[in-house]
Amino acid sequence: MLWPFDGSYNVAAGPGVSFDRIGGGRWCFAGRIVLGGPFLLRRRTFYRCARAHGFDFNPDRRIDHLDCFAWSDHGAVPAESWAEVPAAFRSHTSLPPPWDALFAPLQTGKVDELMVIGQIGQSLDGRIATVGGHREIINGPDGIAHLHRLRALVDAVVIGIGTAIADDPQLTVRQVAGPNPARIVIDPRGRLPPSARMLAAGGARRLIVTAEGAIPSLAPEVEHLALPAAAGRIDPADILAALAGQGFRRLLIEGGAETLSRFLAARCLDRLHIVVAPIIIGSGRASCTLATIAHADDAIRPHVRSCQLGMDVLFDCDLSLQRRPLGEAKKSM
Repeated sequence: MLWPFDGSYNVAAGPGVSFDRIGGGRWCFAGRIVLGGPFLLRRRTFYRCARAHGFDFNPDRRIDHLDCFAWSDHGAVPAESWAEVPAAFRSHTSLPPPWDALFAPLQTGKVDELMVIGQIGQSLDGRIATVGGHREIINGPDGIAHLHRLRALVDAVVIGIGTAIADDPQLTVRQVAGPNPARIVIDPRGRLPPSARMLAAGGARRLIVTAEGAIPSLAPEVEHLALPAAAGRIDPADILAALAGQGFRRLLIEGGAETLSRFLAARCLDRLHIVVAPIIIGSGRASCTLATIAHADDAIRPHVRSCQLGMDVLFDCDLSLQRRPLGEAKKSM
């Protein structure tokens, strides 16, 4: 159950407990707490009261920059808090708190008609897999739920052929309420097997992007886009333009690392969500690989907000200042 603030500065937050209100927001009890960022000004008072009701919180946990939400160690907010968000998001209406702080910036692009979001889950040392490249679950339940929320909000999820073959993902929304997005794979040579789980019927569009001349083995209902390629790679700008021509406006570039890196290098992302798990793998595949730079001054320095997602930390990187509009030449993919 949620207790929204009613405008007073001292509100009953549940059975016999009162919290000081310093700003807007909502929270819930029964083991799961959501609070607006302004509460962090007096977070020790909040945590002390929460502990009195049996909740275990670290008063030194910090959420910098983002007036968003904090999670209990046992999961996210109740389903009814999220259920109205996907429809409101698509209709460009206001989102309810606490979701507005994080997801409202994704409703409309600043550069053109598209909103292109990259997402990656990684360890503290920037790894997404061990040396063997085996599929690993890096993030915790709240980090995974965040990925599924992104899927529920976008028109389409895009992955590369390497991830499609290695992980055989479904690319559906399962952890939260919301519609399934269209499922798109960048497959220049048409290697995706027809048995891939992302091609399973289920109401969402399925689309394969290949190089011109490639002949993928597809069921009749699976769509196929053939685009120019150079050295076996398709320009990210061409991919975005082609997908925009198919009616897609909000796109989630979900992986893998090579695909995400190429979109980032080509300046084809509006936002990048990096979800960091509190583990150190020590070796293995990196989450991002870009061209070598001579000096740190040449590094990409986006505006970043951060938010605690259970044991994971989300870094929301705003790349809109560097994103090139549709139609401009970009690096090859």
